[in-house]
Amino acid sequence: LSIAFIDEVFKANSAILNALLTLLNERQFDNGAGRQNCPLISVIGATNVDLPSEAAAGRFRQDLLDRLAFDVLTVPPLRARREDIPLLAEAFLRDLAEMNGKPFKPLSEDALQAVLAYDWPGNVRELRNALEHGVVMCNAARVGLKHLPPYLAAGAGISRGGDAAGE
Repeated sequence: LSIAFIDEVFKANSAILNALLTLLNERQFDNGAGRQNCPLISVIGATNVDLPSEAAAGRFRQDLLDRLAFDVLTVPPLRARREDIPLLAEAFLRDLAEMNGKPFKPLSEDALQAVLAYDWPGNVRELRNALEHGVVMCNAARVGLKHLPPYLAAGAGISRGGDAAGE
């Protein structure tokens, strides 16, 4: 079984979308040296737009939407599931610390409060990027609010002074 993940499928260029449709319809793809069979394939496409509306407006291929819309999973935005934020933050902090060759450092209380209060218009990707900023900037025992991007404090209405724990 082959699995393909296409992030921001709505923004993919037409060549990629045409190749994807051929793959889904004919179970073949062009590997540069000719066509190759791919009998079992699952495609996961992610987007933050309403693809049926975009297809109806002529901005997305209806035939591709018909092939992709086999099982649709709608995930609410991060601001609607704040209970997920602490677990996501910890997992991201662990992964990002390892990727950056740093020890794991948890969020300080002020940083956690700001992360929980912020609306996350960029959803999980924005959370990850903000936490990566914190991992890179942190030279304390905990990732504090002062290590995170300034917009977090402003968006949450919190002072960036820093807390006493690990700052």
